[in-house]
Amino acid sequence: MKSIHVQKLRSIEQALISISIAMFLVLLSSGAVAQKAFDRIVVFGTSLSDPGNAFALLNDPANPFRLTQPLNVPPYDELDEYLVPDRPYAKGGHHFTNGATWIEQFAQGQGFAGDVRPAFQGNSIKATNYAIGGTRAYVNPNNPMPTFAYQVNAFVDRFSGTPLPNALYVIEIGSNDVRDALAIALTTLNSDDVSVRLQAALTEINSYILYLKQTNGANKFLILSVPDIGLVPAVKAFGQGVSELATRLTEQFNEGLYSLPALSGVDVVTLDLFTKLRNFVATPSDFGFINVNTPCVTPNQPPFTCSKPDTYLFWDGIHPTKAAHAIIAQDAAQAIAGLKAKP
Repeated sequence: MKSIHVQKLRSIEQALISISIAMFLVLLSSGAVAQKAFDRIVVFGTSLSDPGNAFALLNDPANPFRLTQPLNVPPYDELDEYLVPDRPYAKGGHHFTNGATWIEQFAQGQGFAGDVRPAFQGNSIKATNYAIGGTRAYVNPNNPMPTFAYQVNAFVDRFSGTPLPNALYVIEIGSNDVRDALAIALTTLNSDDVSVRLQAALTEINSYILYLKQTNGANKFLILSVPDIGLVPAVKAFGQGVSELATRLTEQFNEGLYSLPALSGVDVVTLDLFTKLRNFVATPSDFGFINVNTPCVTPNQPPFTCSKPDTYLFWDGIHPTKAAHAIIAQDAAQAIAGLKAKP
């Protein structure tokens, strides 16, 4: 009797193993076993994606543009009258908001937190987030602000043209170029000058995407559109006419961004920040916001910030709060579902 019982147990065990193997093969053939679509994240961008690079550069004794105080601290009297900062904040960890940016929150959820640390802080080859607050695509010899070209060249120099075809290349660029175009429109009243500036910025982006493809085999891109500049408090302060003009310029830039020739023949997913910001403002309660019109930061008015930042859309005159960044991070996670898994 005992041997019969043992044989039955072995038979059941073998049957369960066979079923498990069969189920695994079914899952594998159907693609249900998740496979990462990329093995690294490389970021180029502006303050929206800056994890601390601006602070590192402004605090570097070798940097000719070093600031004695490289951080905004209470009472935030270094902000201009429209609450536009020229340096990151001490509160929130050296960001241009009150906490982690969308790309840091996104990468954390994907298991790539180390990749999106500041590339300009230290010499870690693992850190590949080159985004710097204030970056433009357009190269202006009369303006010392960092450029998209500067970021890409720093990356290429560090990796010496090493092929990284399975990296996800994140490009979040253009918001400062649109603001510059708006300033030109308001000072020269010449639409041709504005179009020339926007096209010059787009040409730079196209050229350096091609450069990434040629030098590092870049093949997977996450492209972020420029948010509706007409809806940020710093622009709305100029009145409805200026806001509407800023919106049109943003749309013009985004149209060119999405149709860049360099993006043909590669795997591209987009993250529509233009529509997202409009949705935030149109239906704030859907996202947990109460205030979508005024910044949380209150210079020279103690306690210098709002009491509930997570209910505010804007941290300052142009930057979203950490809470808004978190929602964008969720959208990014959904967007990359369209990327093909690496072979």
